[in-house]
Amino acid sequence: MFFHTYPYLRFYPTATIAFELVLLAVAGLLLLWLATPLPAEHQPPRAALSWTCFYDFWFGQAPLWQVFWPYFAALNLLLFVVDTLAKAGFATVLLWDISQLLLATTSVWWAVAVWSASANTRQRIWGVLARSCVIITGLEFLHRVVIRIRFPRDFFGCTELFLDYSTCF
Repeated sequence: MFFHTYPYLRFYPTATIAFELVLLAVAGLLLLWLATPLPAEHQPPRAALSWTCFYDFWFGQAPLWQVFWPYFAALNLLLFVVDTLAKAGFATVLLWDISQLLLATTSVWWAVAVWSASANTRQRIWGVLARSCVIITGLEFLHRVVIRIRFPRDFFGCTELFLDYSTCF
């Protein structure tokens, strides 16, 4: 996450200082620590790899690692590929918009599943870190909306596009 979008943070003239960002991060992690439930006494049964696993994931009946890692890895890989294609000019702005919408809507399901399964781990810290990654993913998608609205010409290289130039505004 933030691989292609982080350089656009320099365009914000009212960026906060690093100390404030660290203080906010520590406060956020403390709140997440308090909000994350204690680990479950017993581990839930392992989710079978069938269509019912989506139900088990949604209601927190699967181990946290099964809910968190597959989607998180796939999401970051897809975001990297789509951003690389868009910056290289191989993907149009419309394709980038559609892919961001699809990834954001499926991330809502993932966020609910991770939030529900955060107690299904041996140590509480893994639930806290998984929940913080969910929040960071949401901030990443908000950051992408800001880039699409305020900096499309810089991100997409709209000076090189002829057919799709109107979507850069």
